[in-house]
Amino acid sequence: GELEHQQVKHFYARMNKIKFTCGIVKQQQCKRLLHQLWETKQQQEAEAIAAQQGMPVGSLDTVKLKQEQLPHCSPNAHYQVSLSQKHYWDISSWLRENRDDPVVSNTFLSCLKSHILAHLSGKEYDSNESTFSAREWNSVIFLQNQIYCHKVLCVNYTTYDLCHAQDLLNPHTHADVMVLVHEDKNPHPHPYWYACIIGIFHVNITQFRMRKQLDILWIRWFACNVETPTIWALK
Repeated sequence: GELEHQQVKHFYARMNKIKFTCGIVKQQQCKRLLHQLWETKQQQEAEAIAAQQGMPVGSLDTVKLKQEQLPHCSPNAHYQVSLSQKHYWDISSWLRENRDDPVVSNTFLSCLKSHILAHLSGKEYDSNESTFSAREWNSVIFLQNQIYCHKVLCVNYTTYDLCHAQDLLNPHTHADVMVLVHEDKNPHPHPYWYACIIGIFHVNITQFRMRKQLDILWIRWFACNVETPTIWALK
């Protein structure tokens, strides 16, 4: 919030103080356009590198995915992910290809199924891993044994001037996120959790003959260093 306010003050300092509201809006639009041009250039360079290196479909690197055209969505929707099923991983093949990666071979499938089961049972994430039985794990079946990959996650939000806007999260160019912390038994909890997005997916599953599509964010949580003084402790 404070950083955004500083940006507005920076725009204001460049104005002649006459009709400054319109001038600030134009500067914001210009900055947004330049940022979009920069992202397009970065995407083209990344795709050129990916083409030269001949990355396989099952690679963890998502820069090879082409820009997905998302339809307009309701501003009341919290987020938007493409419905495309063009880019996918065959789960069994992908696990074999990445069997030397301990994160993938040891925890990926189990964490994914635990997350899905927790979601289907209505449990909110509280940083504690949920425990499920083998029968519950086996009840989750991935249709066609596939995970569908996406390049961006669009998050809807309201700007300070009460306009609708979207933030585009990309595992390659804009991957770090922060969210409000859930209830914590610590009397002085840190107000946020921090994470890095590794992948954006959706899966089609069946459980007890019930079919459902779920959007998935594969993330790595950051740990807070509580021993080093921070701005939160100094305020």
